[in-house]
Amino acid sequence: MKTTATCPACEQPISIWRIVSAPTPIHLSCSSCKTKIRPKGWTILSLITALAIGFALGFSLSRFYRDDQLSILGAIAIAVGVLIVVEFIWGLLICNRATLEAHSK
Repeated sequence: MKTTATCPACEQPISIWRIVSAPTPIHLSCSSCKTKIRPKGWTILSLITALAIGFALGFSLSRFYRDDQLSILGAIAIAVGVLIVVEFIWGLLICNRATLEAHSK
């Protein structure tokens, strides 16, 4: 399993941490040459998966919170934890499955 991708413009490695720290997975830029990069071939499946996880998490947390089985801080902590895991999985998907293309305006 790869944890880096290659910039299509300058051939320098782009680390998974650079991908995870991007505002969204489709708004990447190379740290070496500053080229804007778009991943291709991964977005639809991963976005559908993220939406399904988000809806399931929201429904579950609201139900636990409504039934007084979970405090609001616990719900926030679980939601943030799941968000971090989803971001890391997106980074791995981009490194291993996506084709990176330089974005032209």
